[in-house]
Amino acid sequence: MSRTLDDKLVDAHKVRDLPDGDVLSSVDVHIMNEYVCKPIKSQEHND
Repeated sequence: MSRTLDDKLVDAHKVRDLPDGDVLSSVDVHIMNEYVCKPIKSQEHND
């Protein structure tokens, strides 16, 4: 039987199986917004 995307994600981030059947997982969060990464705008040169 093939594994689902959910199964693959849980296995990739699993820290340990808990006694009640749940899984403790670790997930990093990477946040980018317009204040950190400003879009590159084309610059026009008026000579």
